[in-house]
Amino acid sequence: MNDDIVEYWVVIYKNTGLKETVVGWGRVIGVNLKRNSLVIREEPVGNTVFCYISNAARYNSREEARKKFRASYQA
Repeated sequence: MNDDIVEYWVVIYKNTGLKETVVGWGRVIGVNLKRNSLVIREEPVGNTVFCYISNAARYNSREEARKKFRASYQA
């Protein structure tokens, strides 16, 4: 049995017309395949949110996701 734990961090987008807007980021804590969505623990506030898989960009580390969120949010 493989005991490796893989953490995925995501930046959450919302489609607003012709533009995608960054609305948050966090760690993936679950998947709901029936609804095609991710369960995300939002950083830094700790809320649990749901997001369609197509509205999330995946990153392999917390630092990568945080940098992308900050760069996109300030743009």
